[in-house]
Parts: sequence; C-alpha cells; structure tokens
Amino acid sequence: GVLLGTFSYCIAVLPAVRSLPVAFVPVVSVMGAMLLALVAVAWLIFFIHHISQAISVSHIVDRIARETELVIDGLMPHPRSGFEAMSNRPMPDGAGAPILSQRSGYIRFIDTERLMELAKEWRIRIRVERGVGQFIPAGVPLVRITHENRVSPLRAAELLGAFNIGPTRTLQQDVEFGVIQI
Repeated sequence: GVLLGTFSYCIAVLPAVRSLPVAFVPVVSVMGAMLLALVAVAWLIFFIHHISQAISVSHIVDRIARETELVIDGLMPHPRSGFEAMSNRPMPDGAGAPILSQRSGYIRFIDTERLMELAKEWRIRIRVERGVGQFIPAGVPLVRITHENRVSPLRAAELLGAFNIGPTRTLQQDVEFGVIQI
C-alpha cells in the first residue's frame, strides 16, 4: 500500500513539472515525492525483515507453542467439569440411541456445559462418540443418548448445535492439533 501510494502520488505530480513553454517546477510537490520515496524504501526494508522473521521455523513453532499453551491453560483448570457425577455410571459402548452427524468435517468445539444442561433438563444421559479434533462423516453417530423417547427431532438438532464441525482443525479446544503442528 505504501509503495503503491507513493507511486501514484509521483505519477500525479509528474505532469505538473514542465520546461516548455514556461518552466515550472512545483518544489513542494517534488520534495514531497522524494520524501515519500524514502519512506517507501524504509517501509519496504522493514516489510522484508518482518516477513523473513514471520516465516522462520523457530518463530512459527514458538507461536504455535504459545497458542497451544493458552488452550491447555483454558481447558485444564476444569478438565472434566460436570462429568464427575456420571463417572461412577459410565454409559457402555454402543448403548443408547444414536444421533447422527448432519455434516462431514472436523469437530472443532464441543459445548460440554450446554450438553450437561440439556442432559439434566431432559433427564437423559449423553455419550459423545467422537472427540475434538476427530473427523466425522455425515450420517455417523455423533452422540448416543438414553431414553430416546424424550428427545424429539427438534431436541436432537439442539444437541447437534453443541458441536462446531468445520472443514479444518483449530486450536480452540484441540490441544493435540497444536502438538502435531509443533
């Protein structure tokens, strides 16, 4: 932007400088163009330095490590909040009615607090079949529930709304993704 602006300004000032029929040099405009040219060269040198630093491996690994540590710090103070009460009666594998994923993609975020609220409100147990960072194809069970008669299609859509599924993995809750990147 700085280079294009300087170039445009110089092109705009150029027609004002003439020698015939009467010599005229807009001194302030030409001095401004020269000053802008110096600024543009300095900005270009700064930009090249910044880009060379930003694409260095050590800088990228350091940035990913910091982001991963922030995710860990955000998740680990309460790593299993809300699940302690049900840990003494885990839902067996394959038990319960499946609620199928409506779209394919990576699970980027699971709102566990919302799932716990819904489970308590509807008096059901919910078992999440896939974790954050895993790929799930459409039509595959995302969660299994007990007491399927209490969950209408509208409620099933509300359960699915607690999941953020997208085309790529993110660091939002996916600590493993940060470690893999490093």
